[in-house]
Amino acid sequence: MYKARDIIGLPIITVDGGRKLGEVRDFLLGAWHVKGLLLDPKYWFGSARAIACEGIQSIGIDAVMVSDPEAIYTFGDFTEQGRLFITGKKKLQGMPVVTYNGQQLGYIEDVYFDDKMGKQIVGLELTDGLISDITEGRKVVMINEEAQLGEDAVIVHGDTVSGHPQERDRTSDSNRIG
Repeated sequence: MYKARDIIGLPIITVDGGRKLGEVRDFLLGAWHVKGLLLDPKYWFGSARAIACEGIQSIGIDAVMVSDPEAIYTFGDFTEQGRLFITGKKKLQGMPVVTYNGQQLGYIEDVYFDDKMGKQIVGLELTDGLISDITEGRKVVMINEEAQLGEDAVIVHGDTVSGHPQERDRTSDSNRIG
């Protein structure tokens, strides 16, 4: 699994020619799937740019590879296209996650998605504050078909919560990056 924060800041490079097109600034998200990546503006006061998932050839630990530089487009109003992960008024980071029973589990700190950039968000990493993160570690909520991405909160079943993903990695090598 990849974490969104591991991808943010990576250079976007063309496969043909090795030209750097920009850096990943944020994720454009739909309901539990990644729609694309937001790039840094080309110029100081320029418009932000984006690339749809279909234009991405691969995501590695050091770079995002793109086969067609024309797949990058000027990014307009994101509210019509979805929400962003770390920026904007409707950002996903910092949203509370609440169970159907009304118990708040924490706030979204990161998202996990599958290795093949299949666009599906498979989990949420939650924080409950610095002290709780240090003493208890962060929680991970696996996303299933019953999870709801609301306007102001995410609603999940309480049984989808687990410990830190590194604990799961010890039992399954298929979740390792690299």
